[in-house]
Amino acid sequence: MLGPERNSTSVNGSWPTPPVVISDMSFELRKHLPRIKERSMAEFQRLEDQAHMLASAPIIFTGLTGDWPALTNHPWSKPSYLLSHTFGGRRLVPVEVGRSYLDAGWGQKLVKFGDFMREYIEPGNQQHLALLTGDTSQAGGKAAKAPVGYLAQHQLFSQLPQLYKDVTIPDICFTSPSRHPIDPSKDLPQLDMPQLNAWFGPGGTITPLHTDPYHNLLVQVVGRKYVRLYAPCHSAKLRPMGKENGVDMSNTSSVDVGVMEGWDARPVADGGEGDEDWKFELRKAEFKSVPFVDCILEPGETLHIPVGWWHYVRSLSVSFSVSFWWN
Repeated sequence: MLGPERNSTSVNGSWPTPPVVISDMSFELRKHLPRIKERSMAEFQRLEDQAHMLASAPIIFTGLTGDWPALTNHPWSKPSYLLSHTFGGRRLVPVEVGRSYLDAGWGQKLVKFGDFMREYIEPGNQQHLALLTGDTSQAGGKAAKAPVGYLAQHQLFSQLPQLYKDVTIPDICFTSPSRHPIDPSKDLPQLDMPQLNAWFGPGGTITPLHTDPYHNLLVQVVGRKYVRLYAPCHSAKLRPMGKENGVDMSNTSSVDVGVMEGWDARPVADGGEGDEDWKFELRKAEFKSVPFVDCILEPGETLHIPVGWWHYVRSLSVSFSVSFWWN
């Protein structure tokens, strides 16, 4: 079980290992994912060839990133290093503001990387400052609630090639993985090169339950993340969304995992009495009957999320991840 921790840091130091957790929740794993050190390209390809007839399964690799500079001599756990490679923090980056992109009030804005670090990662805002320093007097004895900012699914490395040099594309991203296990029509044209995205934010950031259009290797560089996965065969029970304002949202579940598990408050719009409560409890019972696997992804670990698998991701601390999409 993982609970909250308190430590201090500074721009010139490193985030604690593990970085400070800013959530009061504890996550107890129920259906552990298997962990292995690594898998050769040939072995991975052999298993993926077999998975053309069966659904490929998620797995955690613990030994794919041991030579990454981001984890060794160019540590992304040092705020000063990140600032020095973003033009002193002056590089503009897109930031999501809000608990989840499905929530009312969620939005996006362009900010300087340094401002993002100060405002959301270890800011002067009372919530994070109190937890980073242990000085709750900054918030009148209790940390005040502040918006969550997330640099999510951003192609940061095309902007900052200096940081790209700190990672290495895993060899298995050059295999030919299995097709979509339920609907081959969802398979997309082959990528010439793996598509890299950065995910950087404080504890408490959420990516709602969704599927990716490609196989995904999610590498945890800094901090910890809770990840829950559901097999493609359970898609109907996860209530995929339809079109929202003309946008196809069928890759996203209408089920709010945090609300169903009691980690987050039920939105006011979803609250109510009598009939509405009865419907909510029915949906909750249906959702809780769906089997899943889960894990807490640690620094240096890599999670393979096969195409078609539903996954919900929640940062338990300051967190920096890199995802590799490939097919």
